[in-house]
Amino acid sequence: MDLISGAANVAGIAGAAAPLVRRGALEREFHACFARALRQAFVEQDRDDRGVTASMVADALRPKQAYRLLAQHDPQLAAPDRVDRWSLTFRQELPALDVIDERTVDIPRLAQETARLLAQEIDRAARQPDSALALPLLLARSAPADTVSGAREENASTFARSPSGAVSNIATLPLSEQPVARPEQDVVEETLSAHRLAVIAGGQGAGKSVLAEMTARSWSAHEDLELVWWVSAKTPQLLLDACESLLQEFGEQPMGDLPAQVRSLLARRDGWLVVVDDAPGFDTVRELLPAEHESGTVLVTTRSAASFPKHAVVQVDGANDATLRGIARRRLPDDVSEGEVDEVLGACAGNPLIVSTACGYVAETGTSVASLVALMRSSPSRVLAGRPESAGFVGVLAAVRDDARGGLAWQLLVAVAVSGGSGVPRRLFETAFAEETDAQLRIDEAFRELIGIGVVSIRGALVQSHALTASVVLDLTERPLRAGSAVLLIEAVLGLIDVPGRRLLPGLAAVIDAVDPLLETQRASRVVARILLAERLAEQGSVSGAYRQIQAARAVPFVHESPDAQVVILQSEARVHLLAGESGQAKQAAERVVADAAAPDDLRAAAHVTIAWAEEALGDPAAARRSIAETLRLMPDDEGVQSLHDQFFLTDVPAAERVAGYLELAERADEELRGNFLTMASRSSIEAGHPREAVEYAQRAVKLDRGVGGERSLHVARDLNDLGMALIAAGQLEQASTALEESIGIYREDHESHSHTALPLLHLGRLLTLRAQDAEPPDAGLLTQARRTLSEAIDLQRRAAPDSDDHASMLYALGDVMLLSGDASGALDSYRESARIDRAVHGEAHREVGFDVARMMQAQLQLGDADGALSSFGTVKTQVPEWERVDPNLAVRLLCMQAGALLALPPQRVLQKAELATVVSRIQVLLRVPSVSDDHRTMAREIVLRVAQQIR
Repeated sequence: MDLISGAANVAGIAGAAAPLVRRGALEREFHACFARALRQAFVEQDRDDRGVTASMVADALRPKQAYRLLAQHDPQLAAPDRVDRWSLTFRQELPALDVIDERTVDIPRLAQETARLLAQEIDRAARQPDSALALPLLLARSAPADTVSGAREENASTFARSPSGAVSNIATLPLSEQPVARPEQDVVEETLSAHRLAVIAGGQGAGKSVLAEMTARSWSAHEDLELVWWVSAKTPQLLLDACESLLQEFGEQPMGDLPAQVRSLLARRDGWLVVVDDAPGFDTVRELLPAEHESGTVLVTTRSAASFPKHAVVQVDGANDATLRGIARRRLPDDVSEGEVDEVLGACAGNPLIVSTACGYVAETGTSVASLVALMRSSPSRVLAGRPESAGFVGVLAAVRDDARGGLAWQLLVAVAVSGGSGVPRRLFETAFAEETDAQLRIDEAFRELIGIGVVSIRGALVQSHALTASVVLDLTERPLRAGSAVLLIEAVLGLIDVPGRRLLPGLAAVIDAVDPLLETQRASRVVARILLAERLAEQGSVSGAYRQIQAARAVPFVHESPDAQVVILQSEARVHLLAGESGQAKQAAERVVADAAAPDDLRAAAHVTIAWAEEALGDPAAARRSIAETLRLMPDDEGVQSLHDQFFLTDVPAAERVAGYLELAERADEELRGNFLTMASRSSIEAGHPREAVEYAQRAVKLDRGVGGERSLHVARDLNDLGMALIAAGQLEQASTALEESIGIYREDHESHSHTALPLLHLGRLLTLRAQDAEPPDAGLLTQARRTLSEAIDLQRRAAPDSDDHASMLYALGDVMLLSGDASGALDSYRESARIDRAVHGEAHREVGFDVARMMQAQLQLGDADGALSSFGTVKTQVPEWERVDPNLAVRLLCMQAGALLALPPQRVLQKAELATVVSRIQVLLRVPSVSDDHRTMAREIVLRVAQQIR
């Protein structure tokens, strides 16, 4: 049991290293095939000199160079024109190597034979079980067509004159099934207008081609164009065929370098639109375009936007509800109700192609919506394989299952299925390839090939529904293998749950739902996956989803008969309560775990950790220390527990001593916790009045955690938030803004509504408020930004932990903005809510309550409610003497507010002067305390002067 990971907002989540793609194994094996082909080609020319010349040629063309020359347009080495293309390359490159005597060797014949034999060698090698060429060629053969815009014959269209007089082949490409207007079209056209280039990027079935065709028709209707040309770049051969057709249309004889001829043709035209469909990368597009093309516009669809200019990319990984409903309504019978449409959309993963295919299945077969939904859950391939359009969704899965090498291919499939077709984590591939020879290099090849065919989206956007993809995987499995496949899926889920920087958690929940019925009744992973996912969901702020997973874990049949399983679920529920800000419920649930004498020590120790954090949140540090001491008693040798124990016993010591304590803990801790203790030292340095040291400690934490978990890990996001706080304290507001915005960005990469985003938003709101105060009067624009930022933070915190002290801090900061903006009434409401939460969390005597009341009084005085201000003061009056001792700044502020309220009362109030004199005497005593800040001294002197004038 990982005790430390259960501590809310302490250790965070470890980062995952980004995949590093290498081609070494593939290049070496390709070169070996080339050397064998070259040797045989020399033999067939009767030029066999014991292989000496062939070896010299092969050595002159190194593996990386050979692969680059021959695979630059076809990384999968499987294009139909590969022999002709390789032959041409050999004819150009072999003479340049200076190891062949052209007088004795027929170079053209040698080039042709070498290319032919190379293709044979590659195919032969790919059939070997340990070949690095196997997976690339398999995926090349199974790579489906992106048939989003219907089962159109590639480049079968002919050129014709459009109504505007342009030569166009788009006019004869019929859009499939009356396309539904999509809001993304406006974005695409705006991008075209701004940059003369727009790149529609998205996954299989997202509707890229339909959107491109609709945009092209609209664009060509209102632009003065001479040419509108649609070209498929799905394979090099299709691209060359399209070039040939275009050249012939304009009366030119295709010869030699066809893309170069096309570039020349376009350069001579005044206005044109080129649509490149299914481009593998920007190089393919640039190959067709003249260097300067101000008179031309380019529209591209692609599955991988990595190589394209970011400003030109429009990401389309799905469709909004209105678009999906429009697609469904065009295909479904008229008598289908809106509720039934909802059911269909829920079963189709938000994928336009799948919606269209499934609705077409209903229209063509007459099956009911209920039956369709059941089929999509039990046998989705029956629906999705019924039409050619479905090839993109099912084709890769089916082909890998049928043709690849046993367990390797199936585990790879599982990885793709669980990922939902998006950013498969490298370590999942490492598991899949663990028993294979040369695993490390082949993992890289798998990544490269999956990216190449669009199964993996390197932008990280979800392409397909996790649950639906998992269902397809299971459905394609032979029945005896389904249970084993379900186990692989659930194990893959367990491997993905703690991967940071992903938005997969709802999808992983859906995968668990999809495979759960196929798992053995007694399998513990059914419960483990649910409770781990629950804790991650709660951490991200998805509290309702977290509680649903806890309920689902309890509903697993064997749990009712297993006290051990029940207590494990109870501890997980306690942690979910804690992460959700329900400290009281967390404490109660964890206490039930502790009370179970049969529970193992590590589980009871974890429960004590939960209780300790809950007690601290509830304002009882002594009880928190007792709980953490009990944890140490149960697990005395655990270094993480020892560090956590020491941390709890630092909470009540003076700030300067805490700094030293946290630095000592950082030296002793392992690398996972070292950054956390450095951030705690940074916070304590701020409190001790040493902002420069605070900045240094936070910077060390950022550097350390970037090295441990990667540039964008959640540990780094936490550290950047603390760095922002320290920089604000040091007066370096611009640098603080940069750190906080980066922290927010990392959290949002993990989840757009990650609950931890609220803290850097809070500090950014405070920063904007400080900048606004620098102007006289306060800058209204900056105050508006601050209010918007703090409102966003409050919304996130309210969903995640509505009764937390962080929520109170955000309300307090929002009140400050409202007060500066002249909205004293709104500020008062915000301060009151902050005070309510602080009283509930910390108790009446806590200093935070005093700060809330001081601000409430300030707002009430601005509203002219002196009696209300005095009433507010009365709620903390008995605590002020204690605060005079432990926090003289707070006491000065409250007494100044009290004096201000008394001064605002009507002069006839009987005891006003005597009470004012008493308050002033207490203020004057506090002014002799060295720790009172300059700002509070100024406030106090002004009040003393005003009282003296009043009393006279």
